[in-house]
Amino acid sequence: MSTDSTTQTVDLNTVTSMLSRWYAAEIAELAQSIREDIVSGNYSDAETALHESVDGCGLVIYTHQARLVLAATDADPEDFELADRSPDNEMFWHQMAYCAVAADVRDWLERNVDGDWTVKPLKVPSADDVRGALLTVRDQLDDEVTEIDVRLQVYDNGTWALRSGSSDYDQDHRGYWGSGTVDADTDWAALAEDLIEQCLEQYAEEH
Repeated sequence: MSTDSTTQTVDLNTVTSMLSRWYAAEIAELAQSIREDIVSGNYSDAETALHESVDGCGLVIYTHQARLVLAATDADPEDFELADRSPDNEMFWHQMAYCAVAADVRDWLERNVDGDWTVKPLKVPSADDVRGALLTVRDQLDDEVTEIDVRLQVYDNGTWALRSGSSDYDQDHRGYWGSGTVDADTDWAALAEDLIEQCLEQYAEEH
């Protein structure tokens, strides 16, 4: 019985293409997640974020995915620093996959992030401090003034200010902003957290 070698080649190319697309998408998603964690301050430094995120991802911890990683990566296994390169080593596939994924994520970040992808997170005030500032605005509410616009302004160096009233009077537009409105029914703790989150989101978008 004869076998159509052309069909076999097409099928192999299709599988290889699907594997490459799957791996590229996984790397992009992981890299973007790491970037968001760095900017949001979830890790003390970029290298820690990279190591912990890669070390715990499915591409590394699941053997079947680790084997697929080594089939899909363009990273050179000869560059990996491993104490034991024997496939009989129980951790061989996971260690190789970790090295490959870490290299590919780093490469993705360097190619797709403008500037330094290890940018330090924005230092923001605590929710309690912002809540305390908001409560001073609450004292301005009365029967005639039932609502007041508020804006949290956070500078690159970590200093901050709470602005209230019309934004038309804001003379300093530097830094990162969160805005809201207070009234008698305001949840002050929730508003404080929301203002901080808005500042962090703006920082992330600009970095």
